[in-house]
Amino acid sequence: MNFARIRQLCDERGISITTLEQECGLTNGTVCKWKDDTKNPRVDSAKKVADYLKITVDELLQGGEQSD
Repeated sequence: MNFARIRQLCDERGISITTLEQECGLTNGTVCKWKDDTKNPRVDSAKKVADYLKITVDELLQGGEQSD
């Protein structure tokens, strides 16, 4: 999981990680736990975050931009 990418996308959108978690229906601190490489997100949680940020799950996991 690329937490730095999530943080960057939230910053670009003017939202906090806490707001992201609330909007996605995740418990407080869920996304922050993804900083630890041993704490992988559940697929449904990653999908919710990716959809909210309007990126693919692959972009969320890898942190890269996909080209068309």
